[in-house]
Amino acid sequence: MKQIVPRRRFKAFHLRIVIGMLMLALGATPVSSAWAEDELLVADQKGQQKALTQAPPRNVETCLDVLGCDRIDHGYNILADPALTCRCREQGVPFTVCSHTCVSQRMEKRAASLKAMHDAGLFLVPCTDDPPMFGTDIGTTYVTMARILSLGAEEVMSMSLRAIEASWLSAEEKASMTADFQGEIQFLAEMDA
Repeated sequence: MKQIVPRRRFKAFHLRIVIGMLMLALGATPVSSAWAEDELLVADQKGQQKALTQAPPRNVETCLDVLGCDRIDHGYNILADPALTCRCREQGVPFTVCSHTCVSQRMEKRAASLKAMHDAGLFLVPCTDDPPMFGTDIGTTYVTMARILSLGAEEVMSMSLRAIEASWLSAEEKASMTADFQGEIQFLAEMDA
C-alpha cells in the first residue's frame, strides 16, 4: 500500500521514505530530495531509494545511513567504493537492477556493471524499471541477466527466489509466493527432464 503524506505530517508516521531521485540531475542529495517536494511518497513499513545510474556511491551510503532505506534501485557505481561494496554485500542489501537501458549505446556498459556487481557478490534483483521505455518485460530481463552473468538454470531459479526476499510483501505473502515459485520451478524442471 502506498500513500501520499504531506511533509508537515511526516513525523506522525513511522514509515520509511520511498524517494525518486530524479532531482540528483539538478545537484540534489538524497536528503535534500526527500524534503524538496510538498508531499512524500511513503511505502508501508519499508524504504527504497533510487541511487540512479550515474550517482556517486556516497548516495547509497546516505540512503542506508541517513534515510534508513533497505533496498537500492540501480546503484551501478557502488563498486567505486570497495568498503561500501563490502558492507552492502555483508548486509545483503538488495539492488534492483535493470538489464536494459533506454540508450542502446550504453548496453555494453550496463552489462559490464551488472557483471562486476554480481562478481562482487552483491544481492541483485532483476527488474524492468519502466517496461514501455525499455521495451522489455520480466522474462526478457531474466534471460538477458542470465546471458550477461553466464548463469545456469539453477542460478536463475535461485535469483528469482531471492527476489522475493527483497520484496515488500509480508512474511506470510513471501512464504506463499516462494512456495508458488518453487512449485512452478519444479514443474518446469520435470517438463525439461
